[in-house]
Amino acid sequence: MKTKSKQKILLLVALLLIATGLQQATAQSTPQQIMNRVYEKYDSLTYITFDVKYVYSTDTMGGKFKTDVIKGTYTMAGKKALYNIGDIQFMQNDSFLISVYPKDKFIIVADPRTRNAGSELPMRNMIDSMMFSYAQHYTIKMSSDSTEGTIKFIRADSMVQFDKFVINYDINDYYLNSIKYEFQEPEVINEDDTTGAPPQTMMRKKSLTIKFSNYRADNFSEKNYSENNYIWFEDGECKPVEKYKGFRVFYSRSGIR
Repeated sequence: MKTKSKQKILLLVALLLIATGLQQATAQSTPQQIMNRVYEKYDSLTYITFDVKYVYSTDTMGGKFKTDVIKGTYTMAGKKALYNIGDIQFMQNDSFLISVYPKDKFIIVADPRTRNAGSELPMRNMIDSMMFSYAQHYTIKMSSDSTEGTIKFIRADSMVQFDKFVINYDINDYYLNSIKYEFQEPEVINEDDTTGAPPQTMMRKKSLTIKFSNYRADNFSEKNYSENNYIWFEDGECKPVEKYKGFRVFYSRSGIR
């Protein structure tokens, strides 16, 4: 069950899926203005490294909660990026986005997707979706103290997936401190039943929190951003280097080598 739970976190992470009810807005800024400042901060950086922690929680029988944690580290440097989420490794340069899955022994080679350092910010697409596509379906509240600001989306109708979506940011330098979303999901509670009884489901309360910490001005050597650390080509076929011997390579890049 623990392995399945961790796979669930990675799946939620991979789904790299305003303004009413404002309270205590910082300097009378709107949520869009705040997030624009956050994006401008990351987009303007030459490079940045920070740690992340993905905390997935779900309730169980009896109302108790079960929690799993996956840690990771991001380094973003212009159009280049190196990061890991658990044991999964990612490298991006001007030509490739390469993902390495050690446990399953396969490598995915795809087109790069980063325009600049801030483009790889975890959950950026989801935040944009909340701000610009679904804002009318949430009650949005803002608050702040001397160090941290909060933007909170609370479900206002049944048209949206999340019960709550919360963004915490540093009010002085506009780095993200955390992102959390809460939702409900049906779960089969008699999946081990051998009597042939029809499936029974129960709605479970779940959440995923991403915590950002230890921001630092670190960068890797340029050689670390080379596709030659992972793959090579022979007669037009993409193959793994010796380090990843035995790995399957899935090549989905549209560019021609």
